[in-house]
This record gives sequence, structure tokens and C-alpha cells, in this order.
Amino acid sequence: MFSRNANLSVLYFVLDFFSIIAAVFLATFARLYLPVGIPLAEIPWQTNLLLAALFVYSLVFLALAVYTPDISTSLNEEMLSLGTGCILAGLSLTGMLYFTVRETSRLYLVEFFLIHIILVFAWRIIFQATKKVFGLQIIEPMRLLLAGSGENAVNTIEKLNGLHTTGLQLLGYLTPNAEPLPNIDIIPNLGNFSDAPRVVRDLDIHNLIIALPSKDHQQTETLVSSLVESPCNLWVVPDYYNLMIYGAQVRSLGALPMISLRAPTLTASQRLVKRLFDLLLGSIMLILFSPILLLVALAIRLESPGPIIFKQQRAGENGRLFGMFKFRSMVIDAEQRQKEVLHHDNNGKILYKDPEDPRITQIGRIIRRMSIDELPQLFNVLRGDMSLVGPRPELPWLVAMYEPWQRKRFAVPQGMTGWWQVNGRSDKPMHLNTEYDIYYIQNYSLLLDLQIMVRTPWVILKGLGAF
Repeated sequence: MFSRNANLSVLYFVLDFFSIIAAVFLATFARLYLPVGIPLAEIPWQTNLLLAALFVYSLVFLALAVYTPDISTSLNEEMLSLGTGCILAGLSLTGMLYFTVRETSRLYLVEFFLIHIILVFAWRIIFQATKKVFGLQIIEPMRLLLAGSGENAVNTIEKLNGLHTTGLQLLGYLTPNAEPLPNIDIIPNLGNFSDAPRVVRDLDIHNLIIALPSKDHQQTETLVSSLVESPCNLWVVPDYYNLMIYGAQVRSLGALPMISLRAPTLTASQRLVKRLFDLLLGSIMLILFSPILLLVALAIRLESPGPIIFKQQRAGENGRLFGMFKFRSMVIDAEQRQKEVLHHDNNGKILYKDPEDPRITQIGRIIRRMSIDELPQLFNVLRGDMSLVGPRPELPWLVAMYEPWQRKRFAVPQGMTGWWQVNGRSDKPMHLNTEYDIYYIQNYSLLLDLQIMVRTPWVILKGLGAF
């Protein structure tokens, strides 16, 4: 929403530029003098590597907005973006050198990648720590004023106040009749809407945020008209909180501006990368786990009659129903005996998983404990019904009982493992799982997918919440 100061972006660019130069020379020193790899008398093509790295890294970092993060971006989010940029730039540089200067030492490249990552992360951490310890103000804080009323104004103030550490300063608010907003004492009430031009001028406001109920459209027009000569930027927060399912985005259809209340969460490029990731890694996993699949199938057949694979309707992305595959871990009439294990928590929320579920077979208990019963879902991944990482596909009868906010979890492809699974698994009830899923959706990146994939085996080995 509010981009960072251009001077700070230039500083980021310059420091990253010199980090690349330093990484090339340090990698040269390491390759020549450290007792790793085949000893070399000299490193050829150093100039070529330097020029290629400067070009590729600068291009990728600019494309990913690593130099110009939103002012509301946290340090963790900034580091995640930086890590993603380093990985993509490193892969791009490797591909470029492969087709041009193939004589470049692979060990030399690895040393450059590692040194560069250490340098760019280190200077950012030192930079942020220095600002915090010495209270340095690198850029001028962005001064905000809110004009609004009702629940929309209260919600907006609460969210803006949570961003105070990012350089935003919410100096106060105005209401139509100068009446104070309920339960808001963190910022002062500065008057009514007619005071807006004076307050904006006296407090040197950079951005005025208008948060009014949708029925007060005329007041919005009057307020905007009174500030037509003011240099401050004007923003309108639409009063559509109750209608937003996945999040709102502003789009233009020709010359017609519109607000989408259910826009796709993943961009086209993110969806493409995620699908390629699923196809590549899913195929490899299916080949690696094929002996286990055959052994489990044989064990299920020997223990009890009935199908080896259990196909169950689940809700996928956007709530679309599909048939999800699992190894059968229960008796044949398990669906008809569902009521035997249904119970509720202290808040009246329904719980449908029970560690002592009498319907689970002996083999079923073993494969569920190690999540082996989920492996057939690799076929769902390859078919495009699911992704390797994402919120778990839910049972349709449970979806029917969802509150509106919980349906946000269907904004992305549903997955075999997810943020909830690596942070507690089934020992957390359904109505708490959704908060983890929404966190994943709001913070989606390929790097987060990789982090979840790396953490999943450890969680499975610990057996937390698996039953």
C-alpha cells in the first residue's frame, strides 16, 4: 500500500551491488587458498562471473521487489523475500553460465552463492539492529490521519496501529460530528470532517485514510472535495469486511474500476511455479515410495476384506468436490459408524477425530501413525486435484458447518501437508486449524512451501497428533 522511500531503495540496491562484488572476490580467495576441491593456480572467467552476477541478481531482485518492499512488510517477510530472490537468482545465474561460460568451477559457484547469501542477510540484520539500538531514523515516518466512523473506522485504526513499528505514524482521527470512536484511546480525536484541511496542513499529513460505512457515500465525496488542493494522498477503505471471502483486490475492466471480493490468491506465475513444483517433486516421491505402496497394499489385503484404496469426497480449492485417495485404514462400514466418534469441545465445536477410534484396523493404526495412509494422494497431486503443500481437503459435511471466515482456507489448492500439520497436526480441533491455514494463505511463497516440506518428515517421525 505505502511503498518505501526511494532513497532507502537506492541504499538497498547499492549495498546489494557491493555485496555481489565482495562475494565474487571472497569466493575467488576461498577457491584458491582453502583446502577444498582440486587445487587451482588461478580462477578463469572471474570478470565474466562478476558481470553476469551483477546483471542477474539485480534483475531478479528488482522483479521480486526486494529493493522496494512495502512499508508494512515485517523483517521476517523481508528476509523471506530476500531468500527467495537469492535462490531464483542463483538458479538463473547457473543456467546462464551453463550456456555461456561452462568452464566456471562448480565449487567456485557454490562458494559464491553461500558467501553472497551470508553478506546480504548480514548487512540487513546489522542495519536493522543499528537502527533499533541507536534509534536511527533513516527515513521520515509516514504521517497518517484517519477520517471515519462506525465499525469500519475502528477496524482500520486497530490494523494500522499494528503497523506502528514499520514507519507509519497514525496521528489521530476525525469523525463526522467530532464524536469519539468507541474503545479507541490509542490516538486522539482531532475534530470533525470540516477540520480536515486545517489538520492535514498543521500536522503535515502524508496520507488521509477514509473509513466510513458504505451508506455514507455522500460524506466521502464532501470530504474528498474539501481536500482537492491538499498535497496529501487520499485512500478509501471500503466497508466490505463481511462480504470478503478470500480478500479484496482492485482491478480495472476497461475503464471501469472494480473491487474483487473473491480474487485468486495466487498470481498466474505463482500458480505455474507451484504446479511445476508439484509435478516434479510428486513424480520423484511416487517413484521413491513405490516399494512402500506395494507392501502396504499387500498388508491391507491380507488383514481384512475390502478395497485397498479408499476414495472419499473432499472439498478442494474454492470448495470444489473431488475424490481423494487414501489407503483404507478402517473397517468397511466406517462411514456408517461415523456417529460413534463424533463429540464436541467446550465451545460446542464439533470434533470428529478420536485417538481411540474403534473403526481403525491394526494395519490402519500403524500407517495412520506414520501418515503412510496419505501416500496415494500423490496421484491426486499429479492429477491436479491437490498440491503437495496447502490446507488439508475437508469433508463436505464439515464444510457445511463452517463460519464464513473459515471458508477463506479454500483460496488456494488444498495439500497433502501444510502449515497446520507442521505446527500441531490433528491434536488441534478443526476450528483452530483454520487460523493456521489462513496464515499460510496470507504468507504464501515457494520458500514457505519448501520450509513446510522439510519440516513434515520430522513431524511425522514424532507422531504428533496423528491418529
